[in-house]
Amino acid sequence: MAQNPNAPIVITEGEKAADAAQVLLPDHIAITSPGGSNGAAKTD
Repeated sequence: MAQNPNAPIVITEGEKAADAAQVLLPDHIAITSPGGSNGAAKTD
């Protein structure tokens, strides 16, 4: 995000989906929360 602060962000569930989103949407930033969907509330 620091390299391209204006890029759209895609939030996915799981690393596989984030990897696929990055391939399909190369101009976007694809991220996921650690620990899957249940881990989002436990991250800072």
